[in-house]
Amino acid sequence: MVRIVADYKNNHLELLVQNTGQLSATPNGDGFGIKSTQDRLNLMYQGKAVFEIRNLGTTIVESKVILPVII
Repeated sequence: MVRIVADYKNNHLELLVQNTGQLSATPNGDGFGIKSTQDRLNLMYQGKAVFEIRNLGTTIVESKVILPVII
């Protein structure tokens, strides 16, 4: 199951991606994907963007990105 939701609130675009699975309780240190994503968002949006990833219960992983929108 994959669920993708986009919402606009309070001058921010919020993107949620939910997928079946589980995050490892202990990172293996081999990858750089999550850290790289956080670093790139920080550079692009001067610290005003948010990236989070977490387990929802025991069967779903949720990634959330919140981006400021200037109109």
